[in-house]
Amino acid sequence: MKNIFKISILFAMFLIIAVSCNEDVDKQAYVMDGVDTGGVLPNVTFLAGKNFDFGDMNNTYLSFIADAAVAGDWNFERLVIRKSYNGGDTIIHKQLTPSEMPLKMDITPEDAVEGLGISVGDIAGGDYIDWMFMVEFADPDVKFNDDALTQQFPDFRSYFVCAFDANSTIGTYQFTYSDWEHNTGTFEVVAGPGENQITLIDPLGHGAIDGNNYDLIVDIDP
Repeated sequence: MKNIFKISILFAMFLIIAVSCNEDVDKQAYVMDGVDTGGVLPNVTFLAGKNFDFGDMNNTYLSFIADAAVAGDWNFERLVIRKSYNGGDTIIHKQLTPSEMPLKMDITPEDAVEGLGISVGDIAGGDYIDWMFMVEFADPDVKFNDDALTQQFPDFRSYFVCAFDANSTIGTYQFTYSDWEHNTGTFEVVAGPGENQITLIDPLGHGAIDGNNYDLIVDIDP
């Protein structure tokens, strides 16, 4: 859906005046064509990661605070949080009114799959849930533009991830280079040089050329 402000010039001028009197400078105003025009946006502040730990489903969760718009300044009617599983049908997860916010939300795997027609036992590592936000107003013709909504409520994807064991990657691997398999060989993966790093030793088999050894250093997010 194309989110476009449909607003009269008179109302826009009113909002500009209203936001100039707003002392809450820490919150971001609505944006129309890159210009602040008043009416403070709600926003989401993440308190924990955006992924679930598939290896510890009993103790993993998403956590964020949904904050409300300031009273006055063209309040929104509700914040609608939608979700889908592995690209399937989208359903409503929760609807919040300004009076219910700020609200801290801790979403467990059970909460995440509620209403999606699956149980936690059906989830496999690498599955994901897409989270989408929509701010609705009493007047259906009033909407955020895409940039304004994305700044405060970026849609995101939560994966059910398996912990990465760097030690399990250390060893010798075989590579095949080119579509015709004319160049094959082996390369090593070693620990380091830094903490949470591994190094692929010349993985394409170029060899040292002009002082370059073509090693690849991979940074690991624990």
